Amino acid sequence: MDRVVWNAYFGMGQTPGGFRAWWRQRYDSEEDLDETHWMRMAGRFSRRLRGGAKAHHIPVIYCSPGEDQHQLGEECLATDELKPGLFLVLVSQAPALVGGAQPTGTGKLGQWVPKDPWPYVKHYSFPIWDPNWGPGTLKMSGHPPFSAQVIWNGQE
Repeated sequence: MDRVVWNAYFGMGQTPGGFRAWWRQRYDSEEDLDETHWMRMAGRFSRRLRGGAKAHHIPVIYCSPGEDQHQLGEECLATDELKPGLFLVLVSQAPALVGGAQPTGTGKLGQWVPKDPWPYVKHYSFPIWDPNWGPGTLKMSGHPPFSAQVIWNGQE
C-alpha cells in the first residue's frame, strides 16, 4: 500500500442549517452570524497557529502555487534529527467549502450558503513523524467549517 487518505470534515458545518445550529451552540446567539465574524475566526486560527509554532520552534513555510510540499517535508526531515511529532507547518492556498452570508426572509444576515465555485483559502499542512508509523500529514482548511485530510504514507 502506498498511502492512506482519510477525508475528515465537520458534518454539522456542511449544510446551512447545521452550520447555523453549530454557531448557536458555540455562541448562544445568531447575532454575529456573518462573514465578518467567519473571517475573524479564520484569522484567529492563523495567528494562534503561528504563535504556537513559534513557541515550539516549529518552522512555518508559505508555499507558492505548484510548489512540491511533499519534497519540502522530506528536505526538512533529512536536515533535522528525527524526533517524533510535528516538525513543520506548510501554508498554501487551495479550494475549500466556504459559505457566504445571505439575507434570510426577514432581511437578517446569517443564512449560510455554500459558495460555488469553492474559493481559494489558506490550508495548513502539518507533517508528522512517528517512529513506528513513519511520515504522515494532517491537512486542514483554516476557514470554517475547517475541512481536513489525514494522509499516512505506506509502511510495511
